[in-house]
Amino acid sequence: KNSSVELHLALNSKDVDRLRSAIAEAEGTGVEAAAVAAAQAELGELDEALRSLEESVKARNPEPLRKALTAAESLLSCPQELRTPARQVLHHAKSLLKELEEEARRDHEEGRRKETEDGLRAAIELADWHAIVAGRTRAETAGFKEDCELLHSAAAALEELREAHEIEEAERIVTEMNVKLEELRRQENELVGLVHKKQRNAIGKKIMSCRNCEEFVSGQRFLKNPEEERQRRIACARDLEKRAEEERKRRLQRQREALAELHAALEASDEDAVRALLVEDILEAADVEAAEAFLSGQELRRKEAEKDAALCEFSFAGMDRRTFFQASVAINELLTEKYGLQEGSDFKLKVVAASNSVFVAFCSTAAAEEVRATAAEAARDTAVVAQAEVRGPGAFSHAPDATLQGLRRDAEGLRARAPAAGAGGQDTWLKNRAATVSSLGSCSSVGPEAAAERGGPRPLPTAKSTGSNDGEWSRVDPRQRGAGGRGGCGGGGPGVRSQTAWEGGRRDDR
Repeated sequence: KNSSVELHLALNSKDVDRLRSAIAEAEGTGVEAAAVAAAQAELGELDEALRSLEESVKARNPEPLRKALTAAESLLSCPQELRTPARQVLHHAKSLLKELEEEARRDHEEGRRKETEDGLRAAIELADWHAIVAGRTRAETAGFKEDCELLHSAAAALEELREAHEIEEAERIVTEMNVKLEELRRQENELVGLVHKKQRNAIGKKIMSCRNCEEFVSGQRFLKNPEEERQRRIACARDLEKRAEEERKRRLQRQREALAELHAALEASDEDAVRALLVEDILEAADVEAAEAFLSGQELRRKEAEKDAALCEFSFAGMDRRTFFQASVAINELLTEKYGLQEGSDFKLKVVAASNSVFVAFCSTAAAEEVRATAAEAARDTAVVAQAEVRGPGAFSHAPDATLQGLRRDAEGLRARAPAAGAGGQDTWLKNRAATVSSLGSCSSVGPEAAAERGGPRPLPTAKSTGSNDGEWSRVDPRQRGAGGRGGCGGGGPGVRSQTAWEGGRRDDR
């Protein structure tokens, strides 16, 4: 049994020496003939791969050696730390392949240099200006040094041919341009009458452009006075080099300034400044990647913020745990009493003790926006909530992804159950309610009649008002709330919660 297990393991390991020993042991202990035959067949393939690899090493031919090495590595599996014969063969083959590839590269490079040198020397003997220029460029690319004898010979040959080449080039340019001008004049003369006036004008502009062409004018001047035109060309070339150097320095200076501007823009999260630098095309490749990565991150954060638009965080950083445990109750009372919202239908709370925060998922984005905008004002007389920092999407403190995902699902569920916003609907009512909270400071200090006069909903009863107004506030006929839907976000107004619901805290007697 042990021999059979070892044979199986050796067969899977692809280790030639281990497999050979396992086969010998299996044959001596009476392992099934089929298993031994399969192992022998696998061993034959491995031996054949090693034999082919050894022959390729002896032949020292790079391409067959590469193929044999690839085939052997796919079949053999020898641990790097074991100096087995198979591993030694593989290691030797890899080293030899590297040597042969390096030799082939050097031979190719030497052949290319020899070909370049022969071509340039032939061009010098033929006094071919264009061939010499092209051959010198290839020699510089091939790695010939500037002070080598070959390039010196090419420079001397070009200097000897320069005057004749310049005259030939000037004659060619002038001749070609005169032929073109003659053809344009012929076309202009053929166009007779007012019908072809615009065409004649267009051809006339072409003729004027050809006459004023820099190459044509320079060629004419060179044919009249070669030395004077040559000096003028040298001066122009120096001027162009000077301008190019000034432009290079200006660009380097601008790159340093742009890098500083990019760092400032990244720290300030100024997307417009980053985009302006990208449009200017002055940043280096690494800085461009950093800028594009920043913009991609900003876009991703915007998409995440859109997902969290209906969420709000009340952060109580630094608050002791005993007081923090009262925060969720205080926020619930704030949203219920001063915004007329109902937990479970208009919002849901989630306490994150790790960050001392209470997250709220609202039934609509408008509700979350209005609460974020007015919560600080509305909570002035609430000792616990007044200590909170209200945060919106993109500014949330650290919270587990699972918590945020759950809040997003809660917001989606509330939104799906909420009535559609419209004239007199949920969002309109929330805005009116927030305006009332902002202008009055505290709904509990305003009577029902005063709140109605200001355009807001009748506030919910407080502990002080339930006694004297029990007849008015304690019981409400559910039929009177039919148009308003659920109390707090109905289409016809916020509705009223009954005394029974009020005393129950979170119960609703609907």
